[in-house]
Parts: sequence; C-alpha cells; structure tokens
Amino acid sequence: MAKQVLDLYTLYRLVTDKGGLVEVINKKIWREITKGLNLPTSITSAAFTLRTQYMKYLYPYECEKRALSSPGELQAAIDSNRREGRRQSFSAALFSYSPVGTPAMLASPKGPAQND
Repeated sequence: MAKQVLDLYTLYRLVTDKGGLVEVINKKIWREITKGLNLPTSITSAAFTLRTQYMKYLYPYECEKRALSSPGELQAAIDSNRREGRRQSFSAALFSYSPVGTPAMLASPKGPAQND
C-alpha cells in the first residue's frame, strides 16, 4: 500500500488491540489503524484494502489464537456496514435532489377561486 510493504504483524497487533476485526469494522476505526501503520491519509481505499488483507492472512489466526469473534459475527458486521453505506448514499441523493421547472409543486395549495 502506498508503495510500502504491508506490515502484517503491526496490522494484527493494531487490530487486536482495538478488540479484533469485527470491533474495528463496527466502530469504523480504520483511520486509527491507517495512522498506526504510518500510511498516508490520502489513500481512500485504505479501509477496504486493510480489511481484505486482514481477512485473507490474519483473521483465521485471530480466531484461533484470540477468539475475539466468529466468522458469522464478521459476516454480520460486513453486511451491516454495506447496508449502512447504501443507506447513507441513498439518503444523500434524496436530500440533494431539487426539482427544476416545477413551480406548481412548490406553490402553496389554494382552493378554487371564489367570486363574491
């Protein structure tokens, strides 16, 4: 990452010190992990890359040695994170939508004009 070799030992230590992979995902503290690895904050995919590398190389070891979570809990955390991400982007799209050229929708509703 960022033209550096990823230090798996330091990654493991940082993640397990925070309570394990599931806790890091749920608490969204990848930025702290990134800082601990001395990676630039400009890497926008750091959380995803670190998570995938951790899952591939370190999560089975975490389960065996520390038993901080189960694979089922990990899957639930990933699924929850994905749903939340979709919700945020969907609601952001809703709130940023502004109808153009529809003054009738913006006018206050009035009853039929009455002739006295």
